[in-house]
Amino acid sequence: FTAVYTESPFLLLAAAALLAARKQEWWFAGIFALIAALTRSSGVMLLAPFAVLFLQQYGWNPRRWFPQAFPAALPVLGPLIFGWHLTTVGAKFWDFVSVQGQWYRFSATPWRTFQCAIQGCQAHIPEHTKQTGQYFFPVPGANWDWFHQIVSHPTWTTFTSFAWRDHVANSNTLELVVTIGAFVLAFIGLRKLPLYYSAYVFPPLIVPLFSPSGVHPLMSMPRFVLPLFPLFVVIALFVTNRKVSYALAALSAAALVLLSMQFATWYWVS
Repeated sequence: FTAVYTESPFLLLAAAALLAARKQEWWFAGIFALIAALTRSSGVMLLAPFAVLFLQQYGWNPRRWFPQAFPAALPVLGPLIFGWHLTTVGAKFWDFVSVQGQWYRFSATPWRTFQCAIQGCQAHIPEHTKQTGQYFFPVPGANWDWFHQIVSHPTWTTFTSFAWRDHVANSNTLELVVTIGAFVLAFIGLRKLPLYYSAYVFPPLIVPLFSPSGVHPLMSMPRFVLPLFPLFVVIALFVTNRKVSYALAALSAAALVLLSMQFATWYWVS
């Protein structure tokens, strides 16, 4: 969250929007959500938890929906305003979508994306095809050789070597573990959390699975997961043993340090 990315302001604005919506302060909720949708296009997905809260508060009778329905719909304006802004600086309206082609993104079903992330696959990447004339391209799956290397040679030399750190960075294992863990917590949350929390969590988890990357199939998924604070609430609900909580805190702190070191020294993290 200290990096110059949009996750930290998005988390602040999304949490504020959901708090205001839960308290039926819909104009505050709508404004916070609109700004959140300007920080990240996924902010428009706040419409899902808004819909759950709105129907819980006002029911299914449309006569009771107005005027609160207007601020509840404000997240829709986020991508539209940003697209209009792009046209004012000489770009195209949908460039914030088409630019994803630079990361060799292609269309796939979620289960196909997981297959690519676990085993690797062959993908048709339209933009890349135009440049090279090739039709299919190999997409790398998760590679756990780095783990076997550090277990076989648990030395400081191995741990600090460029080859091992680069292998870890490009292994696709962090993205896979975080994505699977997020879905496990999300499904547990269906039983343990308010419904609008689950409505906030599932769309940002599912939508990226329709456009994996040919570089890293689950590219950026750890960053997409970070602002989904209900997942961390699920962890808190289950970690009631003090020793387990200390162990998780120590593991989290160690991972934070290690991944920060990777990021600060220009290795791929997410």
